[in-house]
Amino acid sequence: GSFTHMFTGTGVYKSTDGGVSFNLLPSTDPVPGQLGTNPGPDWSYVNRLAAHPTDANYLFSANEDGLFFTTDGGNTWNKANDDGFDLIGKADDVTFDANGIAHVIYQGKYLRSIDATNPQNLTEPSMDLPSSGSVLRGVIAVAPSDPNKIYIYYSRSGSSEMLGVYRSTDGGDTFTQIAGEGSDLFNPPGSQGNYNLCIAVNPANPDLIYIGGQLDAWSWRSTTGAWDQIAISFGGELFSRYVHADHHWFAFHPTNPDILYFGTDGGITRTNNARAQFPDWVTINKGYSTFQAHGIAGGLNGESFSGSQDNGSYYMDFSGNSNSEGRDVLGGDGGETEISKIKPQFITGSFFDFGNGGGSLQRSVNGGNSFATMFDCNIDRLGGDAEGDCKPNGVADNGAAFVESDYLWEDFERFETFRDILQPDGMVEYPAGSGTMVGLGDVVTYDGETFELTEENIELSRFFYGTQNGIWMTPEFLKNSTDGPPTWFKISGNRPVGNVTAVHVSEDGDVCFVGTGGGAIWRISNLNQAEYAYTDYDGDDELEPNEWNIDSPNVNIIAENIASIGSNVTGISVDPNNPNHVVASSSGFGDPTNVFESNNAMSASPSFTSISSSLPNIPVFDVMIDFYDGNNILAATEFGVWSYDGSTWEQETGILGNVPTFEVRQEIMRESGCRAIYIGTHGRGNFRAVNNVDVSLGCDFRLGGSSTGNDPIQEDLIAKLDLMPNPANRMAQVSYRLKRSSSVNLAVYDLTGRVIRNLVSGAQQPAGAHEVQINTQNLPSGRYLVVLEAEGVRKSAKLVVAH
Repeated sequence: GSFTHMFTGTGVYKSTDGGVSFNLLPSTDPVPGQLGTNPGPDWSYVNRLAAHPTDANYLFSANEDGLFFTTDGGNTWNKANDDGFDLIGKADDVTFDANGIAHVIYQGKYLRSIDATNPQNLTEPSMDLPSSGSVLRGVIAVAPSDPNKIYIYYSRSGSSEMLGVYRSTDGGDTFTQIAGEGSDLFNPPGSQGNYNLCIAVNPANPDLIYIGGQLDAWSWRSTTGAWDQIAISFGGELFSRYVHADHHWFAFHPTNPDILYFGTDGGITRTNNARAQFPDWVTINKGYSTFQAHGIAGGLNGESFSGSQDNGSYYMDFSGNSNSEGRDVLGGDGGETEISKIKPQFITGSFFDFGNGGGSLQRSVNGGNSFATMFDCNIDRLGGDAEGDCKPNGVADNGAAFVESDYLWEDFERFETFRDILQPDGMVEYPAGSGTMVGLGDVVTYDGETFELTEENIELSRFFYGTQNGIWMTPEFLKNSTDGPPTWFKISGNRPVGNVTAVHVSEDGDVCFVGTGGGAIWRISNLNQAEYAYTDYDGDDELEPNEWNIDSPNVNIIAENIASIGSNVTGISVDPNNPNHVVASSSGFGDPTNVFESNNAMSASPSFTSISSSLPNIPVFDVMIDFYDGNNILAATEFGVWSYDGSTWEQETGILGNVPTFEVRQEIMRESGCRAIYIGTHGRGNFRAVNNVDVSLGCDFRLGGSSTGNDPIQEDLIAKLDLMPNPANRMAQVSYRLKRSSSVNLAVYDLTGRVIRNLVSGAQQPAGAHEVQINTQNLPSGRYLVVLEAEGVRKSAKLVVAH
């Protein structure tokens, strides 16, 4: 769906053990005791921290709403001042020089400490810099080896392009320009100077600087006065000059000025010869789990496909060195993804096509080895052609959101029943136990419908795609690519649906529920009864999109606006066992009604009511109704995943933490009655869970094909994890069983994800039953998580302490 990528912060965190653990400084909690805030409070956005070179308790924080300083290690904070006036506006950057003088970019102005005794007292020393009104953003760097050498890198207000780079050799009294405004030949920030802007000075050479931008990075030396292009975003990771686009931070090795780390939208890149004219770069992301998912899909054998922010779409099909390694099969800003359960080699990915101004939906019919557009001339006709001739450009004519909304529905149970017929000379006993064998061409009655057994009728699918002006569908998703693109139909017709931001379909495929950016929920019904074909109404021997009329007798699709939840709809989930039960989410800040539920969604007048009373007022990006228990609802939020049991919400922080999460869905694995939960987080990668599935169902949750022998993904190493008594007052007993000898970690977490008690730390334990006591007398009353980890497999249980 359509959602923002701008998150409010939760304050400043401090470590006293060298970075092993961090705790929130209470003085910086935007709204104490509450998750999520409006953008207004002082600590919602922290742009930069700077520590004093000799006093560990003195710190500056450049915030969106002011420049703050602390002299007691963050216990208390005050506003810095400019000639006696508190700095209460936007502070972009702050740094200390070796002498303890602070240098600040505040509301486009350069400020400097009056003296080192009280660095928080600032003044504007130089008039040689651009006017503050022309500055969008500025970043500053001081040479570690010479505090007189100061460099400032600006982007321009309005265009976001480069405004200039300036240098001082007298500690900031005066500046000279060493790079001018952006041009066609030299404009490192591109048009994103509000986003990608960074600068650094080499620790051993005060006359050598580095700047990063959108697509390329540059260095400058005073000895030549020239700019050298040191990195580009094209060529791939095997090219020594390659660094991923969108640059944000430089960090030098503390003792080696030739080792420079470069932080970008693509992770971390390093050079070991930073002082060379053209350094060599190596991407070092192996094991660096910061994948920012926009969407995720699960395949029949546990494979997954996920689109990410600015890093393409990754397909994890077990072809790498490990089960956690994926293939980057589609570039750009990856969006929603799908994997067919009927033809697993059919997958879709999407990205925003900036050149054509819309979402590009791509289909692969060979497991991600190649992709092609899925659109035909009905949905993608104009391609910029004012004459209206069919000239597709890969983008829907109605446009789509940055992260478009789509959904693949397949009748997998029908396919399970008749799949063997599609084999050479295949026959199936149907109905089961009847003794009657059927094959291709026979007519059967299945689930109330009578049809001929053809490949098309056995492999029944519908793919839905949301645009900024309604919802489209193709019943030919599984059509062979050699037969041309699938045929698309606008199933919302000319109804004023508007910008589609969420879509989900009933288990039987008959009803599509659509959410919009305006907060409306639409119901598109009778999809099973419709005959999908265009009629040449105007007799010109050419079929056109407006000649498929959803109101005609042979179509008879009903599109109705059934509800409004007031703000942007980010997710919809239809109960797979009850189409009357539908849940929808919205993403507003400070909105106390962000999840809505209907128990009569198929009625003439459906009602949606808020079930958000115990959920914090935080943006919710997706929802999911559990296949196994309709009372269990999961919500993907700006602060991780929350679960609802029909009365209260609880945060699932034991493994995920507070990371923003954009999608949660439940996918079939091998059998229609076996479903795994997939969670796409925006910063910690993707997760899968099957511990909600009753083991008596005998589901095969192994990764890969049945003959691959890959390791299981469910917690079968940990046979059980129980807590008694629960709630507990003085003591609780943890009981668990291991299926084989394993190294074990057992700990108690609070609901912020912080370890508050280690019970077992890395001890090798034999197979069989184990028991551990938890003394709960000293734990405050409340909810906790007991997490057991063995060989990378985790199992958790909720513990309630009540005194």
